[in-house]
Amino acid sequence: MEHSQYHNESNYQYIADMATGFQNSQLLWTAIEFEIFTHIHNGTNTVATIATATNTDARAIERLLNALVALKLLNKKQEYYSNTQSATQYLVKTSKHYSGSLLHNSYLWDSWKTLPDVIKTGRCLANTPFHKKNKDFIKNYLSSYDIDIIVDKERLLNVIPLRNANSILKIGATGYQLSLEIAKKHPDIKIHILDYPEVIDVLSDILASEQQIENISFIKCNDMMDTLDNTNNYDIVFADYLLDVYSYKDSMRLLTNLYSNIANSGKLIFCMPIINDTRTFPEAATMNAITLLLNTENGDSYTFSDMWVLLKEAGFKDVEFTEVNDNLHIVLANKSYLG
Repeated sequence: MEHSQYHNESNYQYIADMATGFQNSQLLWTAIEFEIFTHIHNGTNTVATIATATNTDARAIERLLNALVALKLLNKKQEYYSNTQSATQYLVKTSKHYSGSLLHNSYLWDSWKTLPDVIKTGRCLANTPFHKKNKDFIKNYLSSYDIDIIVDKERLLNVIPLRNANSILKIGATGYQLSLEIAKKHPDIKIHILDYPEVIDVLSDILASEQQIENISFIKCNDMMDTLDNTNNYDIVFADYLLDVYSYKDSMRLLTNLYSNIANSGKLIFCMPIINDTRTFPEAATMNAITLLLNTENGDSYTFSDMWVLLKEAGFKDVEFTEVNDNLHIVLANKSYLG
């Protein structure tokens, strides 16, 4: 029997690419750290000039540049380098859609390298919560969830029922761009962003460059569970990537608390990845489940069934799911007009 019948090259390459995927990630992170794409965009486009601008070794930087050409992030003609369209759009710092904040993923390596030990013991070994990491990590983490890039912002705004809303509580500073957009388009709506003090301080610095927006305020909390005191009557409570960091029991407690702080006929909205009932799709949700395993005590990705039962048991009605893209859903639940 021929050897080719035993060996499928494309299947092998799929596995080989998976085994070496960390190399591509490290190349990208290093290029972002040294602002390679921004320097090239500004006309610094030879090995010698890039090495000088980045204060790096010319021999080493040339190998990095050539590898980026192989990855189709750079072009090379004779001794001159130029950005590809994708690099210009997403990796040049002056671009509207700059995604250099993806560098925060490099910090996740510290927890991901513990995967074998966590699989063996079932215990999270990460000892620093996200909000206790350094300011650069927090800034990059917040900016990496840029609504303009991840989803169609206008479509998302159309899903959120802003009509007749006077107050919104945004739990968590991620996706702050959406809050900013709502604040600009609806100056009559008061938006309150709640997060840990360290995160709010970083967000305040980020928003300092924006023109003064009077209808956004901040709430600093030390415990997401116990900050709200049941005296609020928000028309909309909006959150993303919130419940999945908690156990089912704690999520139930949090939802019950949120229910008490929403006005009658108010809305609770989540924008989040939802995993299917077999917990195998979409890929982003399965990776999120692993990240939560490595970085939280009890966090996990939630299924549609999980969300429906949790919201119903907390007292909400008319639970609706709207697909934003393959990896994100809007979950909308209503509080009865009778409370």
